Amino acid sequence: MNKSLRQLFIAVLVLFLIITCSTFFWSIIYAPSLDANPENTVAFYHEVGMDRGEILSSGGEILAESRKSGDSFNYQRSYPQGEAFAPVTGFFSIATPPSRGVEMGYDKVLSSGSGSVWQQKFESIFDGQEQGGVNVETNIVASLQQEAYSLLKGKTGAVVAIDPKTGAILSLASSPTYDPNLLAVHNSQQAQSLYSSYSQDGSLTDLATQYLLSPGSTFNILTSAVALQKGTLPSSQVKAPSTFKLSSGMVVANRVYYPHYTMNSQMSLSDAFAYSSSTAFAILAQNFGAKPLEDEASAFGLGSQIRICGGGSDGTPVETQASSLGDVGDKENLALTGAGEGTGKVTLMQEAMMVGAVADAGALMEPQLVKSTLSSGLQVLSVVPSSRLSSPLTSQEAQEIESMMENLTSVQDPSLGKVASVMAQVKDNVQADRTDALAAGFSPSDPNVVVAVMLQNSTAVQAASLMGSVLKEAEK
Repeated sequence: MNKSLRQLFIAVLVLFLIITCSTFFWSIIYAPSLDANPENTVAFYHEVGMDRGEILSSGGEILAESRKSGDSFNYQRSYPQGEAFAPVTGFFSIATPPSRGVEMGYDKVLSSGSGSVWQQKFESIFDGQEQGGVNVETNIVASLQQEAYSLLKGKTGAVVAIDPKTGAILSLASSPTYDPNLLAVHNSQQAQSLYSSYSQDGSLTDLATQYLLSPGSTFNILTSAVALQKGTLPSSQVKAPSTFKLSSGMVVANRVYYPHYTMNSQMSLSDAFAYSSSTAFAILAQNFGAKPLEDEASAFGLGSQIRICGGGSDGTPVETQASSLGDVGDKENLALTGAGEGTGKVTLMQEAMMVGAVADAGALMEPQLVKSTLSSGLQVLSVVPSSRLSSPLTSQEAQEIESMMENLTSVQDPSLGKVASVMAQVKDNVQADRTDALAAGFSPSDPNVVVAVMLQNSTAVQAASLMGSVLKEAEK
């Protein structure tokens, strides 16, 4: 090769390397900052109109997909199961960035792929093919979700069902809710108007993870755990007077009828649990002091937001509101907290987790909305592993509390049959005219599903009845 040809070859090679590097840097390295630039309308239209991956139930039912739109956006998001699955899917809209459910938690996966995303982007430079999203498979059981939503219709409340052994969220239903299809329209004015309306009336709020309510006697799990750790047996006699007067003059009274209450009465810890004796648990909490209760509350996950979906390279994490033990700074507040009547607040998801720890021999598992990511050919790309958050109970303590929960069911709602449960009916601390009802439980013969129910302006028996119906559906 003569000198001129060699110089030409080197020049062409250098130009080729420059073009390749430039394309690589602009297409991959600088792509995120370009996409985030608010003046980049091309990126905006591309994101809204892209062929995002599907969101699926654990059985493969399509919960969200992108369909050809026939307009300038090319694709429009569609939710075949509609409002029944809205707390699970969230929504993808021209009105706002993804801010709910799997659409938010796995936004980067659905829009860009996962795992081999760098390779996919690099290959797309040369083959000219539009890069598609990756599908996300949830843990949601479609039939269970439909049953929960159907039972909630016309009510204000929520249902959570989890697998206590893995933390898999099997159902996540909330009412009232919204239709994500209406938010997915490509008319920006219409989408924005509806988004504002939904935001104002609370339809976008997932009551299972974002609503904080007073725990009532469901906190007896927490106080009983401390009692067992301190050497109290289920058969041990504890003070349970008909009323208990605090230093301020406030009186703690029992709300469930028990024929043998007197000012000096005692009963076993198991009976105190079964009859939700507020006085017994208030006195026990005062005897233990604040620290053991605080430590046990922390072990059960109170005080922290709980991640249920996404985060990291997948998208923005979907988290619950943080539950709290409340004020235990003095003996009066400590007594009220022990009885579940203090300033403590919990989400329904937290209730399900607490009961789940009882069902799973003391292990508190991290709740997981997503099972795996899948290729367009439904090949598994990644699996979300189970994660134990803590062990607030020993297996023996869990078994003892389970037995006490079974006794509670037989006393307070024997129509449920052999179910280990907790129930509560409490006044809202902010809106005194509103009553929240709670029920959470599982079948000891098949402790693979824990169901928790919250209903506003309802009774504990009604919440427990709904819980029983969901449990029966889960056992089919």
